[in-house]
Amino acid sequence: MVSPRSCIWLVTLLLLEFSINSALGQTVRAYVDRNPISMDETVRLVVELKGPSTGETPDLSGLKKNFDVLENSQSSQTSIINGRTSTSTQWAITLSPKQVGDVTIPAIRVGTQSSAPLTLRVQEHAQNTGDPAGKDVYLEASIEPREPYVQSQMVFTLRLYHAVLLREGQLEDPKISQAIVERIGEDHSFETIQNGRRYQVIERRYLVIPQASGPLTIPSVLFTGKVPDGRRPRSMFEEMFGNRPGVFGSGFQSTRLIRARSQEMTLNVEEIPPTMQQGSWLPARELSVNETWSSDLTKLQVGEPVTRTITIQARGLTGEQLPEVPVTEHSSVKVYPDQPSITTAFDGSWAVGKREQKLAFVPTRPGDVLLPEIRIRWWNLETKKPEEAVLPAQTLTIHGANASEPSAQPGNGTTSIVNDAQSSSFLSEGQGLPQSGNAASSGSLGMSWPVMMGLLLALWLLTAAGWWGDRRKLMMQQNRIQEDKQKSHESIRMIRSLVKQACLQNKPQQAREALLRWASVTWEGSGHRNLGSVARKFGQTTQGASAAQQAIQDLDRTLYSAKAGEWNGTRFWETIAPEMQALEKTKGTWAAKEDDVAPLYLHASS
Repeated sequence: MVSPRSCIWLVTLLLLEFSINSALGQTVRAYVDRNPISMDETVRLVVELKGPSTGETPDLSGLKKNFDVLENSQSSQTSIINGRTSTSTQWAITLSPKQVGDVTIPAIRVGTQSSAPLTLRVQEHAQNTGDPAGKDVYLEASIEPREPYVQSQMVFTLRLYHAVLLREGQLEDPKISQAIVERIGEDHSFETIQNGRRYQVIERRYLVIPQASGPLTIPSVLFTGKVPDGRRPRSMFEEMFGNRPGVFGSGFQSTRLIRARSQEMTLNVEEIPPTMQQGSWLPARELSVNETWSSDLTKLQVGEPVTRTITIQARGLTGEQLPEVPVTEHSSVKVYPDQPSITTAFDGSWAVGKREQKLAFVPTRPGDVLLPEIRIRWWNLETKKPEEAVLPAQTLTIHGANASEPSAQPGNGTTSIVNDAQSSSFLSEGQGLPQSGNAASSGSLGMSWPVMMGLLLALWLLTAAGWWGDRRKLMMQQNRIQEDKQKSHESIRMIRSLVKQACLQNKPQQAREALLRWASVTWEGSGHRNLGSVARKFGQTTQGASAAQQAIQDLDRTLYSAKAGEWNGTRFWETIAPEMQALEKTKGTWAAKEDDVAPLYLHASS
């Protein structure tokens, strides 16, 4: 039986431990550089302690059940950003698994903090299609998943195996037509045993996003390098002094050129599912949308700005693939969108895209403001079903001074009555009444006429100087506006020439990018991110622009279909060029604002 005194001591110790951890601000996380791995491969486990170190080291005793701990290194880092100092300590532990299957890496404890447990998939010995038997160097390629959707993410992995020392080498990047290829992170190194022979492995990863459905061929990748050939001429020192090999002559060892090539692969890229043909197409493994506010929403006041931050995050999409956040105008609130922050990270298996949009809200009058919900329709690659991420609608209540209060309306009837009553009381008491006309002239003014005229002249000169200064500032501002307009028109013409060049060269992807740049400059502040919103803008601001609008929509559909090679760039340019020039001439005569209809990938409803 536990006594009450023992319980009190236990609770006190737990509270003390929690307070110490909170004061230090320490957090611990752990991750592996590769997952899955083969049975005879090593993996690097990184344990990171954020916050000031107090000399603790990770407790690795729990790893010995499922792993052999081979190496352990430590590094520290201190950074100062905006006057705030942050420190972190990392331990890199090289592990070799003891069994096949889903192996648990237990929580790693550093001091009083612990990381979350991890699951590492250990596969059977790697099977090499290149038949590595007897080879000193060979190259292996793999890609996941094998049956992707158009615009979904694949991870292409190259592994260079070498059982001999590499003197030098060059590994080319994969060149895949109708796909975006981007290298991910840094190269990883580990050891493995193949057919009883130990190999050093260099692993490199790429992000591959197919842009058209149908067959997709991934060509072989070439590695060229030099390795020792086993023959070494005797050096001058060995000839003269009979030195043992390797003392003076190691630098003169000859090399031989080697070449290794990965296998070619062919995949089938799935089309957009029929249920997703109309509307958004965001193939991802996870997608969420959330918001934060810079102040308490129950205390919003007229004239006091508040910032709303909307964050869209997806696993399996880059930040550039995420849709833009719609901006809704309100009669009683001014909304000022900031430039979005777009980033892409890598969690070890997939890219994680993030789009953060800050919106400054400035209430102009009291009342209720309804913010419509934001719906993002996306395709779940795990379940192969459509889903929706929803930011619910909400109502803001703006507080402010009541318009009927006398204090809020200087010069209203109530204030005038009070002033009149005060004047009457002064007169009735006879205070300040002049006794004669001469007394009024000299006593009430208290100064001579020349002095008054001098003061009036000085006030007039000050007013004239202020007026001249304001006029000069206005003229300078108008000159700057004119210069900005000139630079803007020059920029628009330059970008229009890029659109023309891409069209005449029949390059639809480059034409899309150049047209989006042209739209962003022409409609300042709109931030167009897809061709759908550009097409709608053509229909809203030009007369008879249905042909250009239809051409832009056809280009958008062509980019995501297997018919990208059939696009006629010359005909497209001849259709939209007159409308582009007409829109450039009217630039500045209408206010730039967001489309009434939300852009592609987003559905906003109230």
